Amino acid sequence: MTALVDHNSPQEIARRRTVAADVVLDGVDLDGYPHRHLGVFSKQRFAHAGITEILAAADVLARSGWELVQVGEFGKGTLLCAVLRRA
Repeated sequence: MTALVDHNSPQEIARRRTVAADVVLDGVDLDGYPHRHLGVFSKQRFAHAGITEILAAADVLARSGWELVQVGEFGKGTLLCAVLRRA
């Protein structure tokens, strides 16, 4: 029997080094995140909604000492991702 993996657990986020913006906005605890850089991606289908969600997540993370480094789009604009660095 295969164990279910919680993709939004702090341990899985640390393993992947990425987190969905909506998970950040829902209040995930990243205090124990062991790396300096973190990728935040949006699952929104429209670029405007995605950039809004990513920037909102970056604002939330800024309160905990993270700074926005770069925002990019991948796959013909279907995936938006921000890179943040712990200050």
